[in-house]
Amino acid sequence: MDKIIELHDSDISGLEKDNGNVSVCFSGAYLYTEGKGWSQPAKLIIENGIISKEPSSYPVRISEGELDMGAMKYFDLLEMPFSKPGKCNVKLIFTNGEELNIDGSNPSVKLFGEKKYIEDVKQP
Repeated sequence: MDKIIELHDSDISGLEKDNGNVSVCFSGAYLYTEGKGWSQPAKLIIENGIISKEPSSYPVRISEGELDMGAMKYFDLLEMPFSKPGKCNVKLIFTNGEELNIDGSNPSVKLFGEKKYIEDVKQP
């Protein structure tokens, strides 16, 4: 994997709702690439999104994340570029114990702005 978003340790600033779509707005998605950790603004866009659970306030930091596509489940890691057809469920658990749960379809991730260096990441 050349470039991945690690949901764990990513920061969420809020949600945007537009024409039935729900965007999970990352103020700082933890991006791993070329042996280094970076932070970069991003959006996880869920078409036809239905929110069943949401934190009481933002910003929040993710402690665990899962994107379930039925036949395929993504635990904490999304390989970039990320765009998948089909129904999905997004479940994020935050460091404060609250959760975000969205059902929808066709999830995709878009990166924005500049990435900021955080750390060198050691390989096992």
